Amino acid sequence: MTQRWIRLSARPLVGAVLLAASGLVAAAAGNRTAHADEASDTVQANVSVASAISLTVHTDAFTLSGPPNTTVTELNAISFSVTTNNAGGYTVGGRSTEAALQPQDPANPDVIPISRLEFRPSGETLWVPMTTTHQVTRNVDGPSAPGGDDFSTDFRVHIPNVRSDSYRTTLVYTAATK
Repeated sequence: MTQRWIRLSARPLVGAVLLAASGLVAAAAGNRTAHADEASDTVQANVSVASAISLTVHTDAFTLSGPPNTTVTELNAISFSVTTNNAGGYTVGGRSTEAALQPQDPANPDVIPISRLEFRPSGETLWVPMTTTHQVTRNVDGPSAPGGDDFSTDFRVHIPNVRSDSYRTTLVYTAATK
């Protein structure tokens, strides 16, 4: 068996290793990020939530019909919702814009005194005569449910001996926080 000798030169190998190493160093230098000095402090973020209340009356109108000298009742005549975030609660009340129900026919001199129109919170027994001053019908402690609190009001009228007509008034409901 004949031996063959292979001679390797170290110079090209050292050069290749140095060339590869310098490429890695250059690549690493390109990926380096310079670090700047830093300082920090804190800021408090505040959100101020105001008290809010909304009233939505779901009934546009209602009609109590009957002959003279009778009492006519409509249960749940008006329905409404109140939404508030007020921790103290709220009140709801109503009033008439006029002292009497006015006839639709301008030639009719008759009126029905507003006190003959009575109301009560649905489910309760005490009837209260309507007036032109705000009367509290609901008194609630604490905020409403997230979707609002639903209520209804019953109405009745004692029809006097007046001419046949449609007698009207406007009722104003108001919700207020405590």
